[in-house]
Amino acid sequence: WSTVLIEALACHVPIVTTQFSSADTIVRHGVNGFVLERDPEKFSKGMERALFLPEAAKYANNVINRYALKNFTGDFLRVWPLL
Repeated sequence: WSTVLIEALACHVPIVTTQFSSADTIVRHGVNGFVLERDPEKFSKGMERALFLPEAAKYANNVINRYALKNFTGDFLRVWPLL
C-alpha cells in the first residue's frame, strides 16, 4: 500500500517493495530503497542491501520538507488561480 511507503519514508526507513501503482513514484531505486520483482531471493537480498543505503535519510528529509504542512498555503495559492 502506498500509505505504508509514505509512513516508512516519514520515519526515514529504507523501503523494499514490489512493483505496484505508485511504488516508483515514492521509492527512488538505490537511494531510499528498492522496487523489486516478486522473487523471494531478490527481495531478501534487497532488504539486506537497503540496510546500507547512505542517502536514504537525506532523501526522505527532502521529500518530507517538500510536502510539509508549512508549504501548504504557498502551494495552494499557486494552484488556486487554476481552479
